[in-house]
Amino acid sequence: MLEGKIQKPISIFLGFLIIVMIVTYFTGLYNGTQKIGFTVLFPTLFLLAIANDIRTFYIKKTEILIYLLFVLLCLASVYYSDFDFQRFEMVYPKIIAAFMGGYIALSFTKNKSYEDYFHLAYILASLMLFYSEYRTGTFGLSGFYKQSGSRAVFTYNANYYSYFSFFANFSIFRLHLKYKNLYTGLGLIIIPVISILMSFVTQSRSGLIFVLTANILFWIWINKIKFINPLKQLFAKSIMIITGILVLFQFSRIYFQSSIQSRISSNISEDGRTYLMKEALNVFFEYPFLGVGTGNFVKYNPYHLFSHNSYTEALAEQGILIGGLIIVLFFLPFIKSTKLLLRNKADSNVKLAWLFFALFMLLNNVYVFYEASYAMLYFFVYVGFLYHIESKISGSPKLI
Repeated sequence: MLEGKIQKPISIFLGFLIIVMIVTYFTGLYNGTQKIGFTVLFPTLFLLAIANDIRTFYIKKTEILIYLLFVLLCLASVYYSDFDFQRFEMVYPKIIAAFMGGYIALSFTKNKSYEDYFHLAYILASLMLFYSEYRTGTFGLSGFYKQSGSRAVFTYNANYYSYFSFFANFSIFRLHLKYKNLYTGLGLIIIPVISILMSFVTQSRSGLIFVLTANILFWIWINKIKFINPLKQLFAKSIMIITGILVLFQFSRIYFQSSIQSRISSNISEDGRTYLMKEALNVFFEYPFLGVGTGNFVKYNPYHLFSHNSYTEALAEQGILIGGLIIVLFFLPFIKSTKLLLRNKADSNVKLAWLFFALFMLLNNVYVFYEASYAMLYFFVYVGFLYHIESKISGSPKLI
């Protein structure tokens, strides 16, 4: 009994630390707290994660070990000929930080019930990113969809807001399935609306497409409202259909007047990311086994940019022997969740896990997320969620 009383304050403190770290680290450019979040809170939580995971590290470790192996093998690049050490020193710390974020998330979601704190933190961070840009005058609510001009006016990279919005949407999905109360119900309206608004403001095609896809599938496939009375069931479906039509009409009206329309309708062959992806594949075919080295793809394309694609970037820089681990890392949870879905087709949590891994697997075609700590941290929150689903379905004891 005494141990339980001691553990509760400690758990609350750790949960609070998780939220503060995520908010200060990932939104801290607005108020100068990013350095505190990254240099103090982030490594502190990493050490606490190791301490928390010591007893059960051997359990449920496949994905994080694959990622750790990739991080270690990336060091082999320093022995490559014609290697740019300056680029390596820029990129490799990002990979290490991304691994640390993933480990923090997995440790606290695999062994302890800290999952809610991560979801709350990502929702809060997404709202803060939105509010901070609005407060600084980057955009106004009136005519937001007609936003034009340079996408470099934002404090962070323009797509950063959409990626965070994507994660925040999956956080509110998860919390709603878990609690189904007034607050999560309101969140299901507020978070998607803000996410779509930010996609228009930042002209993020991936943000708009992936957030819309996630929300549509959540409402028509996962979050089904069931009534015993057939009349109530019919009435609820009718309301949803009417609401859906009205929302679609309003969205279409805004979309066809927006500045993002031209970006989405542009010829895909003219898209810079498509060109960079092709260049990365060409580099991979030229150096198929070990690649050109960590951070060195920028030397092999005229734009001197990374490929904006996790798979082609990993293959170009690390080759199939090392870079192939990234493909395994992102595909493995999808395969696991697919197997669970085939056996548990009515389980909403299984559906949600499958949807996240399916969409995140596709989202990796537009950015190199294995170098982004905020992305890998969130990815492993859902990996931990998947572990708990597997344990519950198989009837194995809950991890402690």
